[in-house]
Amino acid sequence: MKKNSWPNSIRENQGSFLPNHITERLSLWLIVLVLSVFALLVLMPRVSFAQSTCGGYTLTQGAYGSGNGAGAAALANFSGSITIGCSSGNTLTLNSVAAIVDFLPSGSTPSALDQSYVDPGASYANVLAGQLVTLVLNIGFDTSHNLGAQIITSGTYSGKTILQFLQIANNAIGGCSTGVDLTELNSVATSINENYDNGTVNNGFVT
Repeated sequence: MKKNSWPNSIRENQGSFLPNHITERLSLWLIVLVLSVFALLVLMPRVSFAQSTCGGYTLTQGAYGSGNGAGAAALANFSGSITIGCSSGNTLTLNSVAAIVDFLPSGSTPSALDQSYVDPGASYANVLAGQLVTLVLNIGFDTSHNLGAQIITSGTYSGKTILQFLQIANNAIGGCSTGVDLTELNSVATSINENYDNGTVNNGFVT
């Protein structure tokens, strides 16, 4: 009995179910896919507050408000809302990343809130409010260095933790306490926010 045999065109390609030109294209696509994944995971700039070897990691209000770079990378991990001020006085609340970016950076002079605000964007300007929003973000993000528990090393608030200072500042900006120098509060908040700027420096204002 005559045995069945593969047709020549199939016999020549035994071991491959696809024509050679398709196999070559699939191989090229696979190489491109692998290289693309490598670029995303390894080469693309990333920010992690845990990567700092300076003792902490902070960003400025300009960085958070830029909408790109390290600020945008940090805010990609943010959810919820931020409120500064005090419950028995005035507050400023930002309910989303977009609201934070719209508000920061905030300029003008440091002052107490004249009313309560929700997502004011650029319609309200208060540099102290901007620095306190930034400080809340930095404390929330830099948990690996326990930023909130670090101690202020000089000035009126020397010896206080950053969280203790934040409470004082919130009461002052919200109108729940009086007799506090708002310009000094702004200077201290600014110094904290710049102390570990981008995780590359340590200015020694807190430890």
